[in-house]
Amino acid sequence: ITAAIFVLLYLRIRNKTSSTVTVMPFMADAGGFWMYFLSQAFGWSALLWAWGTVILGLMLSGPRPGRLPLSGPRLERLHRTTSLNTIALIVAHALLFGAELVRHDTASWNSAVATAFVEAF
Repeated sequence: ITAAIFVLLYLRIRNKTSSTVTVMPFMADAGGFWMYFLSQAFGWSALLWAWGTVILGLMLSGPRPGRLPLSGPRLERLHRTTSLNTIALIVAHALLFGAELVRHDTASWNSAVATAFVEAF
């Protein structure tokens, strides 16, 4: 999912069909801002996984549909697994965004890392 979202974002920027280029013309260089677009892909993917995790949690908390082939314990394991995957995607999103901020900061590395940490988290 993340790779497909990244390719979609990257191609739209490269072909200048994204409204991002209209609002922020300096980001028209798809190769120069690839980490930012990868960060966005991880963020969108995390949102989709979070939605699925919430749906699984709602099925756990209430009466399950009769046609659902999963037992209660298996559904709970699936819910926990998707929750952990969502957390990992969120962390990847924040780390890539912070790395992009450090990469484009012209200050010394320790100042750039501190600024990126504050802005990313």
